[in-house]
Amino acid sequence: LRLRDGPLPPPHFGVAEGVCTWRVDVRLPPPAPDEEGLSEFLRLVALVCHGSHWRTTEEDVVASVIVSTRHKLEDAQQRGCFLRSTYVSVPRRATPPQIARLHRRHIQATLDEPRVCDTLHERLRMAACHYVFNKWMLAEVERADGARLELVCGGRRVSLASLLRLRVPLELKCVKDAPGSWRLLASP
Repeated sequence: LRLRDGPLPPPHFGVAEGVCTWRVDVRLPPPAPDEEGLSEFLRLVALVCHGSHWRTTEEDVVASVIVSTRHKLEDAQQRGCFLRSTYVSVPRRATPPQIARLHRRHIQATLDEPRVCDTLHERLRMAACHYVFNKWMLAEVERADGARLELVCGGRRVSLASLLRLRVPLELKCVKDAPGSWRLLASP
């Protein structure tokens, strides 16, 4: 389905399905001096991992970041799912900048590999993660015909503190609304 210029499915007039169970609005503080050069997304990942209740009950927080590899294809329009996943064990005493840099190293190492898809073993490792982060870039799409498509979040609004106290592994879809402003769309 080509969202910008392809044909769309028939319109749905019922209640739209949400993409999450809980949603959280997160306002990132300005970067500290030791966070210069870190993307907002990595700072968000670090904020979640550092504030997680898992840090008090487990040795390490284990997280995964979904990474697109479509840019490696000769034909970027090729059909298929071209995603890789990182697997990061965050030491219990790591600071937020250390957590962000650790994730950046793992993402870069994954991108440096020639493969464009995970192995079955790599995909199964995600089942052992406390958090799986997925940066969503298509919250809004303006079509060539002028129509505007918007993401239906759904889910119950909760605070970040409440979300981080949950004792279940979470998939976190991360949507940037504005500079420093993100939505976490969380599902178990």
